[in-house]
Amino acid sequence: MVTVRETTAADIKNVQRLWADGDVMRFVGFPNGLRETDEAMQSWYSRLLANRPTENHYTIRENGEYCGETYYNIDPDTLSASLDIKLLRFARGRGIATQALSYAIEQAFQNGAKTVWVDPDPQNEKAVALYKRLGFEKKEMPEHVIAMGGDPETNMYYELNKKPDGTGPLRLYIPQEQDGWFYVKMMSDPATMAYNAPWFPPDGCIPAPEREWEDLLSSWIGRSPERFYAFLQRCSDGAFVGDVNYHYTPGTGRYDMGIVIFAPERGKGYGKEGLRLLLDRAFLTDGVPRLQNEFETARGAAYRIHKAVGFRDAGVCGGNILLELTREEYISVCNRT
Repeated sequence: MVTVRETTAADIKNVQRLWADGDVMRFVGFPNGLRETDEAMQSWYSRLLANRPTENHYTIRENGEYCGETYYNIDPDTLSASLDIKLLRFARGRGIATQALSYAIEQAFQNGAKTVWVDPDPQNEKAVALYKRLGFEKKEMPEHVIAMGGDPETNMYYELNKKPDGTGPLRLYIPQEQDGWFYVKMMSDPATMAYNAPWFPPDGCIPAPEREWEDLLSSWIGRSPERFYAFLQRCSDGAFVGDVNYHYTPGTGRYDMGIVIFAPERGKGYGKEGLRLLLDRAFLTDGVPRLQNEFETARGAAYRIHKAVGFRDAGVCGGNILLELTREEYISVCNRT
């Protein structure tokens, strides 16, 4: 389980050791690490406390083990927030960075930022690919970033804007018992469930969704990598916009997956974004070897977004299109993006 929380005094020693790690710091110009005194670290922490929430620093842990840091700093004049993340080597390539950055982005927007930006080293290809997957767009480095020390000759500049309609990056949210209202609302909405009509006529809505929710809580939550279920939550306002899942099907060797976007939230790019979050979770965090999905040939939009994130045609199953993506294929696509 990945946790991201505000850094406290108890975390200072971990931050100090992180900064002294040359493997962590090489992309910010310190290949031998940055060794700060205890006094300097205490001064840094005091300044951090004084500047919250305009500037904030978060400690990242997985199952209680320290992994690294992420932080943002909002410029009061431009309301643009610089963003960064540093992870120890063992924590990379497992989806931890995606979850941590999504949280930091959400907090920056909630605390007044209109834009979040990063200036990664071009040689850090995995970081660049991650920022692209989170929705950052490459742009010309603005003057205020150059004035802060940004160097357009050595670093790229990527920007993510808060959208005026409240839409924005998504994150995976593991629902709790009290969140069942959203599941019931989706499963009872004919526009959302129309695709399901062949199995649950006439409108595809799930009978007794309240009972289905209870079964889901007891059988799916906390069961990865055998099975996984999460809501898609919009970072900018906390609204739920859909759900995703994967599960192992005994006797077939298959990991099947699904994604549903709540009908009022469609047309905003959430299908593709939600798929990527699910793939990051399944492949990079849980180590699932392959995922498959199948649907009717008439669902052209679903087919297109699956192909856009790397799925390939794997045949026909019961008259439906069968698509497949392996962990190795996904990692290869990410590294080329």
